[in-house]
Amino acid sequence: MYSKNHATRIGRKAAALLVLLLSALHMSACTWGRGPGVVVAFTYADAVWEFYGPPATMALEDYNARGGAVPVEFIHINTGTEEDPYGLMSPDQEVAAVQQAIDDPRVVIVIGGAADPMVQTGVPIANAAGLAYLSSGSSWAGLTMLGYGPGEPAIYYPTGERNFFRTYLRDDLAVALAVQFILDEFAPETIYIVNSAATQGRGAAGQMGLAMSDAGVEVIGTEEFDEETASTEEVAAMAGRIIGARPDVLYVGSIVGERGSDLFYEVRAGLPNLPIVGFGIETLPLLDPPEGHVLSELDGVYGQDTMPHPSRLGTAAADAFVTDFEARFGPLTPGVEGKQANTYEQVSAVLYAIEHADEPTRAGALEAMRNLRYTGLYGVEWGFTPEGDRTLLMSVFNRLEDGVWVPTTVILESMEE
Repeated sequence: MYSKNHATRIGRKAAALLVLLLSALHMSACTWGRGPGVVVAFTYADAVWEFYGPPATMALEDYNARGGAVPVEFIHINTGTEEDPYGLMSPDQEVAAVQQAIDDPRVVIVIGGAADPMVQTGVPIANAAGLAYLSSGSSWAGLTMLGYGPGEPAIYYPTGERNFFRTYLRDDLAVALAVQFILDEFAPETIYIVNSAATQGRGAAGQMGLAMSDAGVEVIGTEEFDEETASTEEVAAMAGRIIGARPDVLYVGSIVGERGSDLFYEVRAGLPNLPIVGFGIETLPLLDPPEGHVLSELDGVYGQDTMPHPSRLGTAAADAFVTDFEARFGPLTPGVEGKQANTYEQVSAVLYAIEHADEPTRAGALEAMRNLRYTGLYGVEWGFTPEGDRTLLMSVFNRLEDGVWVPTTVILESMEE
């Protein structure tokens, strides 16, 4: 039976708003725990670890406080570079970090992969070593499902066995929730779809087009552009085509840079009341409006995220997490509260799996992750499908008002009957 909890949350802002919570987290390799034993390796850029580190540390402290049976340490391996400080486009760094984890025989699981490119390169290496790999940053369906990229998903699993687990919502599942939201909210007859050339954008846009067609909504136009190379003229021309088509709804997949921001303003200048729904557009209000425009022009734009603010989950465990976190580390990091709650949840689940494994080894941890059933902050028992996808559908829709993401609806459903 499906269980549902509808609530609201504060919108997520970009990593640019991150604040330093623990000075020790700047180190490229940090350890916590109670002595030699099993190790969990985190492969995140320092800038990202600033907000993942505290909830991960809190999960380990809580595990130790309740007398967890297996001694566990954490190590953090930096995957950021000067050019890519958040480690979102540094596959080589992820490869090196995963290899470093493999070389330490105490490591039984890797938690990393801040974005799809890192996961796509890190998973095969971990797979060959029989090492479980968990990510909260990958939504590309081809990592677990047939019918996407050439050779996927088999190319990621050279041993033939699955070792990848994710707590981020898969693209097609996120889009399914977005489709239902759009149909319920706007009842459109036509839709226009735009996406960046990024993997996530292509995946979300493609799924949206298919789902809307199946629902009887006409897709009257599609656009894709590379935010790194698109010119001002190209963006203006694209906006002109959208305005000329006059769709009932514009859907945007993974537009996060200045060029994408310009597109939103150009479209709204011509169609000020056009409903716009986007996936992966959380940085939009952080970017300066182009000359001649103001942020308020984007009021009413909806952004979808897949990690609700913990205070909006409506469970005693989530409320306790907020209280305990703030007592130990201060306020949750503005804009990424949902990510911090997700980190605490996934790390707690990993520790639970390690503790309940037949043996605290790589093989034992991998098998325990496959069989995981865990109830924590979300108030719903969840685990992983045989493919490695989490058995929870979780999404939140936020509306821009005066430059702030204001929550509308949180959806939390179990995929298991």
